[in-house]
Amino acid sequence: MSLLRALPLVALLPFSATAQATAEPAVEERSDPKGPFFGVGAALLLQPIELAGNESQFFVQQVGTSAILLPIHVEELRLEPEISFTRYRSPVPFVGDFGAVGARVSLLRLGIGAAYQWDLVEDTRAYAGARFGLQLASTKLDQFGEELTFDRTDLFFGFALGGEAFLTERFSLGVEARIEYLDYGDTTLEALQEELDDMEDGPNRYQVQTTGLVAARIYLF
Repeated sequence: MSLLRALPLVALLPFSATAQATAEPAVEERSDPKGPFFGVGAALLLQPIELAGNESQFFVQQVGTSAILLPIHVEELRLEPEISFTRYRSPVPFVGDFGAVGARVSLLRLGIGAAYQWDLVEDTRAYAGARFGLQLASTKLDQFGEELTFDRTDLFFGFALGGEAFLTERFSLGVEARIEYLDYGDTTLEALQEELDDMEDGPNRYQVQTTGLVAARIYLF
């Protein structure tokens, strides 16, 4: 083939390569859902089921309430601070001279979770680890027309197992089951605490319970 005949073919090569690259389908890039990511979430805490402790029911326990979550993911490590607040009314029994017709309880729960996470299927992960923190309780007793207020600081820690499914790259829905130990602190009302300490068959100072949550999370980056 002569040089003059070959020149048109050489000139067409760049256009042929460009057309081939244009014809190839674009591949959507998705980030690894394990992070590092930071986000914010909202959760509904489920009603605890008591397994042991708290037989007198004097130390009233939380009911289902909402919580704010701050998930932080770096590779297989999952950290998740948690804050929740709730108020409710509950009947209480007689405790010595402290007979009451009802109680108004406010609970502020401050905790953090640390877990190992792994992929189950595409865009779905599971995690297992520990959760622990403080539960700040404020109780107002309606004692036959007189109102008594006392506070209490409790500790909780336990095991959590959960899963999370990504509906989009940044939005997920998840569920979690927990079993936790709740250690009740002393009340700030000294006269009431003395009555509790003097009781031969007083209320248990702990509770073992199962609970859980349903959560929606949005990852910001």
